Amino acid sequence: MIPSQHDLPILGQLKPATKFFPIFLALLCWLGHPAYAAPSLTEPEVTRSGQLIKLPQVWADLQSAQVLYLGETHDQEADHQAQRAILETLLTGEKPLTLAMEMFQRPYQGAIDRYFKGELTEAEFLAQTEYLKRWGFPWALYAPIVNLAKDKNIPLIALNTPSEVTRQVARKGLDILTPEQRQFIPETKDIFLGPEGYRQQIQQLYTEMHQGKGNSSGGDRFSKPRSSGTKPWLIGSPKRRPKPPIG
Repeated sequence: MIPSQHDLPILGQLKPATKFFPIFLALLCWLGHPAYAAPSLTEPEVTRSGQLIKLPQVWADLQSAQVLYLGETHDQEADHQAQRAILETLLTGEKPLTLAMEMFQRPYQGAIDRYFKGELTEAEFLAQTEYLKRWGFPWALYAPIVNLAKDKNIPLIALNTPSEVTRQVARKGLDILTPEQRQFIPETKDIFLGPEGYRQQIQQLYTEMHQGKGNSSGGDRFSKPRSSGTKPWLIGSPKRRPKPPIG
């Protein structure tokens, strides 16, 4: 059962004019920031445009950014270690931080808040957010990041659209959603399906997945749930993904 809208975070409060420094843990979402490859945390390799760059420059770039998108392969521990290392480094700066994660769905924001206030045990938190059902990757990969945020009083925002809404949009489009379901996605006028090159990539992916069967409207139904969520790029996890657009 999806909780009521009263558990939703007020995302509109995260405006550029505030001093918050949001960090979005998103699926393969690199928007111009240096790629962070960490075969080990003692000897990380950092590249930008195929060129190795020095770590001091990386940290300076991260500290000066307003929003960071940290990509990952969900089941790779090294990726999550790198994310935590970045978060720990940012904590040494002066900017207040806000952490936003696609691993939690928006209706369960209340459970996150209660956990961070110490009102829930970790087991209760996982049960009330339905983490294993709705995300499913080993909690041990994400626990160090979430609990670091908890210990350091960094707000955590659930970014993802409920699975029920995502499936509904994928099957029948946005128009079929009820008012109750629409509360979990932006208004239709704010859903951006471009640029055209990205739409073409999604259409190609859709066509390949369905071996040429289907039509362009089916491709639109496939792309809309990936554009209607509150997280930066992708709601679903198809087995083969196009590269996200840069910039």
